[in-house]
Amino acid sequence: MRPFGPLAFVVAAAISVVGFAGCNEESSAPGATGSHRAATTLADLRQRPLHIERLGAGESCPTARPRKLSPAFGPGLGDGPVYPVGFPKRSILRFAYPPPKGLFAGSNWSGQKVLWVSDPKYDGPILIRGQQMDGPNQLRFGQGSAAILPELAFPAHSADNWEGGWRNFPSYTRLRSPGCYAYQVDGVAFTDIIAFKAAIWGS
Repeated sequence: MRPFGPLAFVVAAAISVVGFAGCNEESSAPGATGSHRAATTLADLRQRPLHIERLGAGESCPTARPRKLSPAFGPGLGDGPVYPVGFPKRSILRFAYPPPKGLFAGSNWSGQKVLWVSDPKYDGPILIRGQQMDGPNQLRFGQGSAAILPELAFPAHSADNWEGGWRNFPSYTRLRSPGCYAYQVDGVAFTDIIAFKAAIWGS
């Protein structure tokens, strides 16, 4: 992610190759650097701290600019190679609150669908986490009242669907409050911070 105003969100992520007995999601796929190869697992990715900075008073939300990825999908956010897609031009994720009946019934976490896609050149593990940048609220994932997840984790070589060589993973981003948020997407040899605005429908 590129710098925004006084905040610099380019993260130099140091990748440590660590052996974990029993882990079977090892990947030797090239990361964002193309020629770099590392035996990296989801367990390795979970060792990386969050690099999402807090906004100071009066600082604007450094939203990522949508970009065209593939004719099969809507615009994606971030520098890749893994992107959330379907965000409109203003990079706003709108959700209903209080949570409507049905999908989020019985929970104080509302949410919205977000599709994650991985560029065909990247086939390694993916770990997605997030938090609010201008307040104390957390960002969660999952569907329903019993599945409020702190992360999305996709093993190497896996996909829910394939489209034109792109791996894609339907998901729900769960929210309780509007504001400026960011995803942190970790993979082999890259970390991408993707900022977006969350707003309640009708506001």
